Parts: sequence; C-alpha cells; structure tokens
Amino acid sequence: SEHLMDCVIPAHDKDFQTLHLTLTSIRRCCPEVRRIFVVVADPTSAEEQVMPHVVQQCEGSGEPSPLCEITFLAEGDRSIWPFDICDIKQTYSNNRSQADVVGHAAEGSDGAGGSFGWILQQLLKLYSPLVRSICSPFDKI
Repeated sequence: SEHLMDCVIPAHDKDFQTLHLTLTSIRRCCPEVRRIFVVVADPTSAEEQVMPHVVQQCEGSGEPSPLCEITFLAEGDRSIWPFDICDIKQTYSNNRSQADVVGHAAEGSDGAGGSFGWILQQLLKLYSPLVRSICSPFDKI
C-alpha cells in the first residue's frame, strides 16, 4: 500500500501507559501512514518508556515489525514550533484579569498545565502541517 500521510500525536506523561497501544494500532491498521510523530515534553524519556512496549507488542503478535517510522519531538523545541505553553499562558493572562487567570488555572489544572496543556496540544496538531520536517513530500504548504 502507498504511504499517503504522516500522523502527529501530542502526548503527556500520563498517556505513556497506553501510548504504545495507539502506536501499535496505527502501525498495524493504517498502512497509509508513513511516519508517526509523537510530540511530548521530554522526547528521550518518552521514547525510553514507550518504545520497548511497542517492540514487545509487535514481537508478541508474531507479526513482522510494521514499516512506518516513529519519531519523538519536543513540544518546547523552538526550531520546530513557534509557540510553547508559556506563550499560551502569557496570551491568556494578557487577555484576562489576574483573578480570572488564577481562578481558571486552579479549576482546570491537573498538574499538567490543565486547559493550557489542552490548548497547546490542539495548536501542535493544527500547526504541524506547516512544519517542513513533518510534512510529507506530497503535502502542500
């Protein structure tokens, strides 16, 4: 099957327990996916925690290792992304009173940035087609 797309998955540390299931499923069930980019805070740590499970799951199934490539990217890497979670917090605080920022962060914070982390993940997905290192050769910018 011809590889038609790349896949971008923003993930948080709390996702690492099940991320290998997502990656393995994409590799097995979506032959049109050429590359998978996992966007995390610490790519080295994420790769060390997740990839052994991906390899083990592939070997345990008796299937050959799927062909698509998995790459871990840093969500704070300014050479890739022109924004980070600090920018989101700054933009929010510039547009809200200080009381609203403190109240909103306290209500929505799960220790992972709360809704700020969710907004960052959405921006990463939306911006990823504009990143040259992520775009497939057939993608148009």
